[in-house]
Amino acid sequence: MTYMVGTFRALVDTIIPRTPRLAQEYGLIQYYGALDADIDQFLILSLQNLQYPLAVYTMELLDLAAKLTYSEGYEGISQSDEITFSNIPPEKRLQALELLLVAPIFPANYPRVFMDNPDWVLNIYGALNKSTMFGYYSEWYGYGNTRLLPPEQRQLEFYPFSWEQINYPGPSLGYHALRNNG
Repeated sequence: MTYMVGTFRALVDTIIPRTPRLAQEYGLIQYYGALDADIDQFLILSLQNLQYPLAVYTMELLDLAAKLTYSEGYEGISQSDEITFSNIPPEKRLQALELLLVAPIFPANYPRVFMDNPDWVLNIYGALNKSTMFGYYSEWYGYGNTRLLPPEQRQLEFYPFSWEQINYPGPSLGYHALRNNG
């Protein structure tokens, strides 16, 4: 499990990294990234709660893409069993993610769930990006200690910093146009 968490932490940090330069220009609130909001947990939970749990297979797919980034013919560096998605630099992680867009170049050693459904690789690529963004800008982090509980048991404990970053006013009780502004 620790290995899987490390892989998804590396993934969300690649998609929404911390931004110290923005913090210098616009204030500390702009510093925080996906790791600060535990979006790796959100992503693992989302992938595991699909009809077919895909977190482990997605991790294997990311590791395969990382190895291909360094394989002969793509990068000119000999392949190593030591290469994993979580231990390559962020710019190489981006290259590995881009490989998912050209799934036909992958060898026949897809994780088994993707063998019969190679188009799922493109779906996973989209899901990883969208779910990371969705989790970051949703109320997920604001659920605090209740975020890993079933949805009906979660309580919004505080205002997520991502909402403050984009000046989101928070949940509303109904449509603005239908509320009585008295």
